[in-house]
Amino acid sequence: MTDTAAPRTETLTFAEADFTEVLNMRHAVMWPEHPRDFSRVEGDATALHLGAFLGGKLVSVVSLYESENGLRLRKFATLPEFQGRGIGSLMLQKVIEIAAKDHNRIWLGARLDAITLYKRFGFHEFGQRYEKGGRRFCFMERALDEGQDVS
Repeated sequence: MTDTAAPRTETLTFAEADFTEVLNMRHAVMWPEHPRDFSRVEGDATALHLGAFLGGKLVSVVSLYESENGLRLRKFATLPEFQGRGIGSLMLQKVIEIAAKDHNRIWLGARLDAITLYKRFGFHEFGQRYEKGGRRFCFMERALDEGQDVS
């Protein structure tokens, strides 16, 4: 007997992610050449760690930190085998929706090779470029109106 059921379509969902899994992904994707703790940042204990889950598998993570200058996005990572599928764009859209509820600004430090992604979502560069761990970064920001619909 052959299976005539439609192929399984995996659903992408967003939810708070377990910090240990977030840290493991940060390390594996962003800084594998450094010790695992290199991927920790001040404020991790109180940050919102958001995950994108595809069919229940954690495939992308981002951490959001309250700051006096708005909501700060840090440590955005997607597993290499899931990159290029639009998951990062959907995650970024979700982050902007979350930020717009209670903040008037979202900002981040972006790898120079990722600037195009953020520009597509209305971010612009500000301040000085910098280097960390042998990689070049710049600061980017986007103004938000609190309570705005960004969908």
